[in-house]
Amino acid sequence: IVWNRTNPPGKKPHDFSTLMHGQAFPNGTYMLMTTAYEHPKARPSSDYQRSEILLGVNLMVPSPGQPGMTTLTTISHVKTSGVPAFLSEKFSAGSAVDFIKTVNDVLGATDPSGKEEESAGEDG
Repeated sequence: IVWNRTNPPGKKPHDFSTLMHGQAFPNGTYMLMTTAYEHPKARPSSDYQRSEILLGVNLMVPSPGQPGMTTLTTISHVKTSGVPAFLSEKFSAGSAVDFIKTVNDVLGATDPSGKEEESAGEDG
C-alpha cells in the first residue's frame, strides 16, 4: 500500500492511496501494477483532493544487446478532479520521467552510455 501526495498547478494538493504489486520474470523483465485502494491509514483528508489510479502498469524489459539499458512501457488511467484535462495530459509524461529518475536514484543506477538524460513528452 502506497500513499503519496503531489502538488499539481491548482488550488489544492492531490493524494493517492494505491495498492502496488511487483512481479519479476526470469528474463529480467519487471512489471509493477497499481490500482486505487482505500486503506485505514490513508483515509481521504480535507487537506488533499483524492485522485485515483484506476489502472497503472509499468513494464520494464531489458533491452536486447544493450547491457544496463531497459525499455519502459507505462500505462496509466488516472481519475483526477479539479485539474483541467490539458494540464493532466501535459504533466503525465513528466510523471513517467520522474518515475524513472526515482528508480535510478533508488538503485544508484547511472546511464551506461554516458549520455545525459533526455526529457520525454516536452514540446520544446
